[in-house]
Amino acid sequence: PLSNTVVPVSAQVGGQTASVLFAGLAPGFVGLYQVNVQVPAGTPSGPSVPLVLSQSGVPSNTVTVAVQ
Repeated sequence: PLSNTVVPVSAQVGGQTASVLFAGLAPGFVGLYQVNVQVPAGTPSGPSVPLVLSQSGVPSNTVTVAVQ
């Protein structure tokens, strides 16, 4: 069974709010968390679009993802 986080996770991709589809323990791995987000329409494309996750108002480090 999937193990979801207790505290909700939010995400921003390219400065836009993204829908979090899943946040919890990655199946088959010990202590590894996985977050699946849907890139919002209108997000700028490019090889290094910023992605930030937040939980309880605390933002993660900014990482970049490629968006086509």
